[in-house]
Amino acid sequence: MTTETELELDGCLVIFEGAPRLRWRRLDAGHWRMTGLWPDEDQRVRVHGRIDAGLPTLVVLGAPDSVPVLREECADMPPGPDPVDITVPLLDWLPAPHRRRGLDFLAATTRVAESRPRLLLPPLLLDDDPGALRFALRTTEGPLWPRHLREVAAHAFGDTVRTEQLDQRMEQMA
Repeated sequence: MTTETELELDGCLVIFEGAPRLRWRRLDAGHWRMTGLWPDEDQRVRVHGRIDAGLPTLVVLGAPDSVPVLREECADMPPGPDPVDITVPLLDWLPAPHRRRGLDFLAATTRVAESRPRLLLPPLLLDDDPGALRFALRTTEGPLWPRHLREVAAHAFGDTVRTEQLDQRMEQMA
């Protein structure tokens, strides 16, 4: 039940928005407790610093923003029927102008994705902004492998992301 919100890929920080932002702690075999929401204050300051410094940051949208959980998995949840829908506020960790741009991108690309047959869509739709913060909408439910995300980051940010590090690792493994 653990999720990863952040993935560092050769100088690019990839952040998965939505349900992957829920933080979980394993209590014992088969039992988990939701402990909060990414980011905490230190993570927020670090990510804002990266964006302000012009370091590549890719935010992947498209994971569900509402997740059904059992009440026993939530700290301080009053008694009641199960499951409970936990809603993750989209992009609330970004400064207002970036958040607005991300939400506008999400609305526009969601309309595009809903108007086309699934087979005619790429797995990710990438925004056109040339800045350090880019958004992508995930249109498929399959895995997004790090090697493929490295290619996306290299495409989105150009020479800023070092794909040769991956090539060297792959050669060493062969």
